[in-house]
Amino acid sequence: MDELTRLLTEKKASLEKTIAEIKLSLKTAPEGRIQLCYSNGHPQYYAIEDNGKRRYLNKGDLPFLKGVAQRNYDKKLAALLERELRKIKAVLRECPAEDLYRSLPESRKKLVEPRVRIPELYEAKWKSYAEEQSKKIRNDFPKTDPFYLPDGTKVRSKSEAIIAETLSSFGITFFYELPLIIRNTVLFPDFTIPDPQNCRVFYWEHLGLTDKRDYLNEQIRRINLYASQNILPGKNLIFTMESAENPLNTRLVRQLVRSFFVPEPEADAGTS
Repeated sequence: MDELTRLLTEKKASLEKTIAEIKLSLKTAPEGRIQLCYSNGHPQYYAIEDNGKRRYLNKGDLPFLKGVAQRNYDKKLAALLERELRKIKAVLRECPAEDLYRSLPESRKKLVEPRVRIPELYEAKWKSYAEEQSKKIRNDFPKTDPFYLPDGTKVRSKSEAIIAETLSSFGITFFYELPLIIRNTVLFPDFTIPDPQNCRVFYWEHLGLTDKRDYLNEQIRRINLYASQNILPGKNLIFTMESAENPLNTRLVRQLVRSFFVPEPEADAGTS
């Protein structure tokens, strides 16, 4: 997925969410018509009754006035957003670059450069890179009392095992302690997580010893190293942490996985 397609897809999801929220709000919005007039430069509001007569609205009618005004605005906004959404969907339908490469015979694929990002190729390249790097650079820091994942991978703590198993439960590919070199310093992020659909990569660090001052100082140094390569918390760097008194929040782990890696289901943005 190229950058334009990714941005359009994100915009499409945002529009669908907003339209769905507006339509839900319209179901409980008050009915009625209002009229704005001015008296000596001051606005006055009237409700238009079914018989066509006007009723002056005072301060006590403010919730009704706001509700009707918001409903009228929301109706117009929903129409504009749906028009924009239709245009974006049309553009996305006219972006067959990925399918063009996929349609080629395997023998021809070997002869051409896709020139666009293909999710399955992106993931395959990461797997190949991870295998190569893991052979070249190993983390020699001993794993004391390790926990074992179903595939036999050894992780350093129960909390890391929980994170790994949560990622796996959502079908998300990750690499444990894959070496990352920044400014001649080798880091071993707890989890390196490629995002094939958007051709991005995330790093997940679990801070399990936050009670220790030296440990925290080292993590600050690492965060600064990450930031020097535009790897930023909340953008493409995920943190979880715990202390002796506050263990890992497993619900938070699932929330983070859903937030970063699980697309929201498409809202029903059709006209009602």
